[in-house]
Amino acid sequence: MESIFADPTKIILAICAMASLTFNIWQYFIGRARLKVGVGIGLAPNENEIGNHLCLRVSITNAGNTPTYFSYIKAVQKSGDFFYPSFSIPSGTKIEANFSETGTIPIGHIDGQQITSLVIYDGVWKQHKVPKRQLHIALKELEVEKLRLAKIR
Repeated sequence: MESIFADPTKIILAICAMASLTFNIWQYFIGRARLKVGVGIGLAPNENEIGNHLCLRVSITNAGNTPTYFSYIKAVQKSGDFFYPSFSIPSGTKIEANFSETGTIPIGHIDGQQITSLVIYDGVWKQHKVPKRQLHIALKELEVEKLRLAKIR
């Protein structure tokens, strides 16, 4: 029985096949859309365009090479239950490669809900989570700002 290591051409062909397979797998993962999600607080205009309201701003950045679509956002509570907060970016919005979209969640939809995580789903239902520390800081800032504005009134 002949070993594949006895013939140098078989060794070269095996190395080329492995390199080709590795490169194809690498291309597959690099070419996909990768969403990065961040949160902060801000103000958004009211529907009647008179005045503003406090909100949680959610920035969705597509760091990949292909466009993707925004599907929906889900908020998970401390008890394990979840709900779908009102979000200003409509479902089906196309997010081009290397671009970002910023949407808002009104404070009334998240105030007192004890949210532990926010999850963004893209067009192929892949989950993209907001970093827990960043979400915790933003929710604390939102609560402080709400109390500050309540004192002013």
